[in-house]
Amino acid sequence: MEDIIELVIRGLGKAFLFISRILLVLIWHGICEKLLWYIGWPVTKAISFGQFPKQSITDIEKEGHFTQAIVVLIGLIIPFVSVFYLVQFLSTTTST
Repeated sequence: MEDIIELVIRGLGKAFLFISRILLVLIWHGICEKLLWYIGWPVTKAISFGQFPKQSITDIEKEGHFTQAIVVLIGLIIPFVSVFYLVQFLSTTTST
């Protein structure tokens, strides 16, 4: 009887792990593809004076993997840099 209970618990644990991995992949894919792409695309376009990336902001599927990785990486870095400079600016303006 204990073996059956252990088998059921182990099966439920594996099912939970499988579902949570699928959700994690979907969430990460959604964050990278949507949020970070839409943050990094205009910054990359501005830095490269409109030359990179070649496709429009809604055509992420048409870009290569290297271009997608660069734009998403820039989209990941920009919020941290923005917050850093905002904190620096606010700390210099509030001190007398």
